[in-house]
Amino acid sequence: MKVLLSRVVRGEDEKKRIDDELAALKAKKTEAEKRRAGAVTAFETFGFDTDDGELWKKVKIAIGEDAWWEAIAMGGRVVKHLADKQNEAAKEAEAEAPEGDEASASDEASDDREYPPAKDGMPTIREIVLAQLAAAAETGIKAADIRRFIEQTYSQTVHEKTVGMTLYRLSKDGLSRREGRTWFSAAPSAKTENPGAATPGPQEGVIG
Repeated sequence: MKVLLSRVVRGEDEKKRIDDELAALKAKKTEAEKRRAGAVTAFETFGFDTDDGELWKKVKIAIGEDAWWEAIAMGGRVVKHLADKQNEAAKEAEAEAPEGDEASASDEASDDREYPPAKDGMPTIREIVLAQLAAAAETGIKAADIRRFIEQTYSQTVHEKTVGMTLYRLSKDGLSRREGRTWFSAAPSAKTENPGAATPGPQEGVIG
């Protein structure tokens, strides 16, 4: 009989727990319905007929394809093509630049800690990266290509993230910039650096 009684108690407690959860869910559902109804009604201020069976099709046309899907994603739904773009961007950032903790650590680190010891006659990693960026000019260069150059030219093994961290820090110093996975020099060229040059005056006949 004790076993039977324990089952009754357990069953009653389980029923009460489920009843409480259902009541909470019902309250959440009611609140969600109110929020949705309020948002739908707000479309009337933009001239939409909220009783129109093609309301959402017309809204999509009005705001455009990109804005439509961005709004869907903002609402919490997974939009595959947007998620793919975000994942690709995250992979590129991870491959080319240090993560948050590493970035913070690298800002506080000394040059001796950032870069592997240079061999005799070998420039620092920073100097090599700057030279490679300058040589690449408008074509740009990827971190992996710089790393390959260092290892082949100086027979120096370089950690896979060292060049990426160096490029990242150079970008913080305004000496490099990135487009996708390609890096470019952002250092001022000799042509633009001419502190002795006079400031050109207005051209004759030009209103300004």
